[in-house]
Amino acid sequence: MPYHSGGLCTCSGWTSLGVVALPPAFGFEVLVASSHGNTLRTASGSSRVPTRSPVTTFGHSLPHKMFPASAWAATTNVDTVGDGLVPSRWRVPGGGDVKPTASPITYAGLDSPEGRQHTRTMTFLKCVCGTALCAAAAFGSVSLFAAEVVGPKLKWDVSLWGKPRPGTALVDALAARVEDATGGNWRFALHYGEAVSKARENLDGIAIDAFQAAMVCNFYHPRKNPALMVLTMPFLPMETWENNRRVREAVYAHPAVKRELARWNAMAYTSTFLPQYEILGRGEPPVDLDGWRGLTVRAGGGIGQALKLLGATPTSSTATEVYTGVQQGTMDAASFPFTYGHISYRIHEVAEWFTGNLSPGTSDCPLVFSITAFDALPAQYKKLLVDVKEDVIAAQIQAYVDFDAENLPMLAENLQEIRYTEAQLAELRAKAGEPVIEAWIDDNQDRFDARGLVESVFAAVGQSYPAKPD
Repeated sequence: MPYHSGGLCTCSGWTSLGVVALPPAFGFEVLVASSHGNTLRTASGSSRVPTRSPVTTFGHSLPHKMFPASAWAATTNVDTVGDGLVPSRWRVPGGGDVKPTASPITYAGLDSPEGRQHTRTMTFLKCVCGTALCAAAAFGSVSLFAAEVVGPKLKWDVSLWGKPRPGTALVDALAARVEDATGGNWRFALHYGEAVSKARENLDGIAIDAFQAAMVCNFYHPRKNPALMVLTMPFLPMETWENNRRVREAVYAHPAVKRELARWNAMAYTSTFLPQYEILGRGEPPVDLDGWRGLTVRAGGGIGQALKLLGATPTSSTATEVYTGVQQGTMDAASFPFTYGHISYRIHEVAEWFTGNLSPGTSDCPLVFSITAFDALPAQYKKLLVDVKEDVIAAQIQAYVDFDAENLPMLAENLQEIRYTEAQLAELRAKAGEPVIEAWIDDNQDRFDARGLVESVFAAVGQSYPAKPD
């Protein structure tokens, strides 16, 4: 009989990604992926249900995107754990692989020699940090998922700097999800390495529709996005991932930020949710607050202003310029989202120390869309962007978490960690927290409601911003 890879399947209120057919000798006709687990239906209509919960990768659950454990027998380095098969690595299209972090789903009745024989001939591929799946076979009897969303052929160019890294996990995941959901009809072409635009000029490119999407970083061009610079203010209430997201989404929803992005024909899709900054440097380490005096530090926006109050000289070099600056001694230290930014740009290779608990703040590098390009999308593609947003945000945050787990021990082993006392941190916040925010409000209040924007940041997490003293 023919093997089906049909469109959406719905059962009891859930929606699957599709149906994957297996060869008759396997003993089962069809695999349905669902949020409640997978069901294997036999040719006679009976079914088999998984005996364990859904697999996770990078610590992130993958509802709607699962294959039976025995199908993973074809992947490399398969381990046997209890009554299930655990793939110790998934192959990734284009080379490389990733490790799962939890036990897989296991199935009753899938240990027949025939089943094992056929699953060994298949190759299942795991794509893009737990956000999309694809399947292929060494024989033609297993087909790819059919499109969830039917629409026209479309290509969006996306301007990016640097190389693929944890900070771009969201963009990589979005591209994979969109292409997968549309059966390849809508493709995001990711142009890394400033291939189509300099990082500081991405808003300019969006303005003239040179490309349809881009990552932008607010402190690369503060004059272009003065309201968005609120997210560089020191010591904002963003200590948790939940608060990080609430604050950024409140800022994107503020009329002043919407207006300023619209002047560049841009709209924020979502943030890349940069974690709190820390600082890596070389030379004499600033073991107390006075130690910052005279240091040249790559730090933009409010973080730079906070360090300036400690006697440092801030500079806003782009990320790709920092390695050479620290190496050659034209800057003493660099602040980046910790730990991903420093490792991604190899600053740890030329640094000798790092701050472990300074946490002065962060910045914002959202993924923005061209309003012109977005407005031209068919309704089903606009809806798709909404539908996949939670998946790609989860992939982005988990990428940071996993990167920290790997790299924090490495930094602690190879560099000197500087940790400040609670009294020192309180002194820093008093000296460089609210005073820097108030100065920013005074500088911008005539152009937009700067105070209201700051107040909305604190209100997003149930706090109130202290009123300006009389």
